[in-house]
Amino acid sequence: MKLLVGLGNPGVKYQDNRHNIGFKAIEAIANRYGNPNFQDKFDGQVAKIRIENKQKTMPFNGQVILFMPMTYMNNSGIPLSKVVNFYKILINDIYVIHDDLDLEVGRIKIKQGGGNSGHNGLFSIDSYVGKMYNKVRVGIGRPEIKAMVSNYVLSDFTNHESEEMQVVLNFIADKLPELLNGEFVNLMNLFALHMHKL
Repeated sequence: MKLLVGLGNPGVKYQDNRHNIGFKAIEAIANRYGNPNFQDKFDGQVAKIRIENKQKTMPFNGQVILFMPMTYMNNSGIPLSKVVNFYKILINDIYVIHDDLDLEVGRIKIKQGGGNSGHNGLFSIDSYVGKMYNKVRVGIGRPEIKAMVSNYVLSDFTNHESEEMQVVLNFIADKLPELLNGEFVNLMNLFALHMHKL
Protein backbone atom coordinates (compact mmCIF):
# COMPACT_ATOMS: atom_id res chain seq x y z
CA MET A 1 0.00 0.00 0.00
CA LYS A 2 1.27 3.45 -0.95
CA LEU A 3 0.32 6.80 0.57
CA LEU A 4 0.16 9.85 -1.71
CA VAL A 5 -0.09 13.18 0.11
CA GLY A 6 -0.81 16.60 -1.35
CA LEU A 7 0.01 19.69 0.71
CA GLY A 8 -2.06 22.85 0.79
CA ASN A 9 -4.37 25.03 2.85
CA PRO A 10 -8.12 24.33 3.20
CA GLY A 11 -10.76 26.84 2.15
CA VAL A 12 -12.01 28.51 -1.01
CA LYS A 13 -9.75 31.56 -0.67
CA TYR A 14 -6.64 29.36 -0.87
CA GLN A 15 -7.73 26.84 -3.48
CA ASP A 16 -5.89 28.36 -6.46
CA ASN A 17 -2.81 29.54 -4.54
CA ARG A 18 0.69 28.48 -5.55
CA HIS A 19 1.01 26.92 -2.09
CA ASN A 20 -1.90 24.58 -2.90
CA ILE A 21 -0.39 22.78 -5.87
CA GLY A 22 -0.21 19.60 -3.76
CA PHE A 23 -3.99 19.61 -3.37
CA LYS A 24 -4.35 20.23 -7.11
CA ALA A 25 -2.16 17.22 -7.86
CA ILE A 26 -4.24 14.92 -5.66
CA GLU A 27 -7.40 16.19 -7.37
CA ALA A 28 -5.88 15.51 -10.80
CA ILE A 29 -4.90 11.99 -9.76
CA ALA A 30 -8.36 11.34 -8.30
CA ASN A 31 -9.91 12.53 -11.57
CA ARG A 32 -7.60 10.23 -13.55
CA TYR A 33 -8.63 7.24 -11.42
CA GLY A 34 -12.42 7.53 -11.40
CA ASN A 35 -13.08 10.33 -8.90
CA PRO A 36 -13.23 8.29 -5.67
CA ASN A 37 -15.23 9.72 -2.80
CA PHE A 38 -13.12 11.60 -0.26
CA GLN A 39 -14.03 11.17 3.39
CA ASP A 40 -13.29 13.52 6.27
CA LYS A 41 -10.93 11.46 8.44
CA PHE A 42 -7.64 11.92 10.29
CA ASP A 43 -8.11 15.73 10.22
CA GLY A 44 -7.98 15.62 6.44
CA GLN A 45 -9.64 14.24 3.34
CA VAL A 46 -8.83 10.67 2.39
CA ALA A 47 -9.76 8.41 -0.52
CA LYS A 48 -8.49 5.15 -1.99
CA ILE A 49 -7.74 4.18 -5.57
CA ARG A 50 -6.48 0.93 -7.05
CA ILE A 51 -4.00 0.64 -9.87
CA GLU A 52 -4.60 -2.70 -11.56
CA ASN A 53 -1.92 -4.44 -13.56
CA LYS A 54 -4.24 -6.45 -15.79
CA GLN A 55 -1.81 -6.78 -18.68
CA LYS A 56 1.37 -7.05 -16.61
CA THR A 57 2.72 -3.94 -18.34
CA MET A 58 2.30 -1.41 -15.54
CA PRO A 59 5.17 -1.00 -13.08
CA PHE A 60 2.94 -0.75 -9.99
CA ASN A 61 -0.08 -2.77 -8.98
CA GLY A 62 -2.02 -2.17 -5.80
CA GLN A 63 -3.95 0.17 -3.54
CA VAL A 64 -3.06 3.81 -3.10
CA ILE A 65 -4.33 6.11 -0.36
CA LEU A 66 -4.84 9.73 -1.39
CA PHE A 67 -4.63 12.24 1.44
CA MET A 68 -4.97 16.01 1.85
CA PRO A 69 -4.32 17.35 5.39
CA MET A 70 -6.89 19.97 6.42
CA THR A 71 -5.04 21.48 9.38
CA TYR A 72 -3.30 24.18 7.30
CA MET A 73 0.14 23.83 5.83
CA ASN A 74 2.22 24.42 8.96
CA ASN A 75 0.61 21.49 10.80
CA SER A 76 0.57 18.95 7.95
CA GLY A 77 2.61 16.41 9.89
CA ILE A 78 0.01 15.89 12.62
CA PRO A 79 -2.81 14.47 10.45
CA LEU A 80 -0.32 12.66 8.23
CA SER A 81 1.10 10.82 11.24
CA LYS A 82 -2.44 9.63 12.07
CA VAL A 83 -2.85 8.13 8.59
CA VAL A 84 0.59 6.53 8.71
CA ASN A 85 -0.05 4.96 12.12
CA PHE A 86 -3.54 3.73 11.25
CA TYR A 87 -2.55 2.05 7.98
CA LYS A 88 0.96 1.08 9.14
CA ILE A 89 2.56 2.76 6.12
CA LEU A 90 6.32 2.45 5.73
CA ILE A 91 8.09 5.80 5.35
CA ASN A 92 9.54 4.89 1.94
CA ASP A 93 5.96 4.23 0.73
CA ILE A 94 4.95 7.85 1.44
CA TYR A 95 4.96 10.34 -1.47
CA VAL A 96 4.45 14.01 -0.64
CA ILE A 97 3.59 16.44 -3.44
CA HIS A 98 4.37 20.06 -2.60
CA ASP A 99 5.22 23.46 -4.03
CA ASP A 100 8.88 24.43 -4.37
CA LEU A 101 10.21 27.99 -4.57
CA ASP A 102 13.60 26.86 -5.86
CA LEU A 103 12.21 25.42 -9.09
CA GLU A 104 10.86 27.40 -12.03
CA VAL A 105 7.14 27.25 -12.71
CA GLY A 106 6.36 24.10 -14.64
CA ARG A 107 9.31 22.01 -13.42
CA ILE A 108 9.40 18.95 -11.17
CA LYS A 109 12.05 17.10 -9.20
CA ILE A 110 11.60 13.87 -7.30
CA LYS A 111 13.79 12.45 -4.56
CA GLN A 112 13.75 10.50 -1.34
CA GLY A 113 14.71 12.19 1.91
CA GLY A 114 16.70 15.41 2.08
CA GLY A 115 16.03 18.73 3.75
CA ASN A 116 12.85 20.80 3.81
CA SER A 117 14.37 24.01 2.28
CA GLY A 118 12.38 26.12 4.73
CA HIS A 119 9.02 24.66 3.64
CA ASN A 120 6.84 24.69 6.77
CA GLY A 121 4.67 21.80 5.62
CA LEU A 122 7.71 19.58 5.11
CA PHE A 123 9.20 20.75 8.42
CA SER A 124 6.04 19.57 10.17
CA ILE A 125 6.10 16.22 8.39
CA ASP A 126 9.80 15.75 9.22
CA SER A 127 8.97 16.35 12.88
CA TYR A 128 6.08 13.89 13.12
CA VAL A 129 6.85 11.22 10.53
CA GLY A 130 10.57 11.35 9.72
CA LYS A 131 12.59 12.54 6.74
CA MET A 132 13.03 9.55 4.43
CA TYR A 133 9.72 9.87 2.58
CA ASN A 134 9.59 10.65 -1.13
CA LYS A 135 9.18 14.26 -2.24
CA VAL A 136 7.57 15.33 -5.51
CA ARG A 137 8.70 18.94 -5.81
CA VAL A 138 6.58 21.09 -8.12
CA GLY A 139 8.14 24.42 -9.10
CA ILE A 140 6.23 27.63 -8.43
CA GLY A 141 9.12 30.07 -8.99
CA ARG A 142 10.44 32.61 -6.51
CA PRO A 143 9.86 36.38 -6.16
CA GLU A 144 12.89 38.63 -6.62
CA ILE A 145 12.49 40.15 -3.15
CA LYS A 146 12.79 37.71 -0.24
CA ALA A 147 10.33 39.67 1.91
CA MET A 148 7.62 38.95 -0.66
CA VAL A 149 7.78 35.15 -0.30
CA SER A 150 4.88 34.81 2.17
CA ASN A 151 2.51 36.79 -0.03
CA TYR A 152 3.85 35.13 -3.17
CA VAL A 153 3.11 31.54 -2.13
CA LEU A 154 -0.42 32.59 -1.17
CA SER A 155 -1.00 34.27 -4.53
CA ASP A 156 -2.68 32.62 -7.52
CA PHE A 157 -0.91 31.52 -10.69
CA THR A 158 -1.26 33.73 -13.75
CA ASN A 159 -3.38 32.34 -16.60
CA HIS A 160 -0.27 31.29 -18.53
CA GLU A 161 1.25 29.67 -15.45
CA SER A 162 -2.02 27.84 -14.77
CA GLU A 163 -1.83 26.29 -18.22
CA GLU A 164 1.74 25.16 -17.55
CA MET A 165 0.78 23.73 -14.18
CA GLN A 166 -2.06 21.75 -15.69
CA VAL A 167 0.44 20.05 -18.00
CA VAL A 168 2.54 19.16 -14.94
CA LEU A 169 -0.44 17.81 -13.01
CA ASN A 170 -1.62 15.73 -15.95
CA PHE A 171 1.87 14.28 -16.32
CA ILE A 172 2.01 13.29 -12.64
CA ALA A 173 -1.44 11.67 -12.86
CA ASP A 174 -0.60 9.81 -16.07
CA LYS A 175 2.76 8.57 -14.78
CA LEU A 176 1.61 7.66 -11.28
CA PRO A 177 2.48 3.92 -11.61
CA GLU A 178 6.06 4.80 -12.59
CA LEU A 179 6.30 7.28 -9.72
CA LEU A 180 5.14 4.69 -7.19
CA ASN A 181 7.61 2.21 -8.60
CA GLY A 182 10.48 4.56 -7.76
CA GLU A 183 11.49 5.36 -11.35
CA PHE A 184 12.50 8.89 -10.37
CA VAL A 185 15.37 9.53 -12.79
CA ASN A 186 13.47 8.06 -15.74
CA LEU A 187 10.40 10.12 -14.86
CA MET A 188 12.31 13.39 -14.65
CA ASN A 189 13.95 12.67 -18.00
CA LEU A 190 10.58 11.86 -19.56
CA PHE A 191 9.13 15.04 -18.10
CA ALA A 192 11.94 17.20 -19.50
CA LEU A 193 11.42 15.64 -22.92
CA HIS A 194 7.67 16.07 -22.65
CA MET A 195 7.96 19.78 -21.79
CA HIS A 196 10.52 20.34 -24.54
CA LYS A 197 8.04 19.08 -27.15
CA LEU A 198 5.28 21.49 -26.06
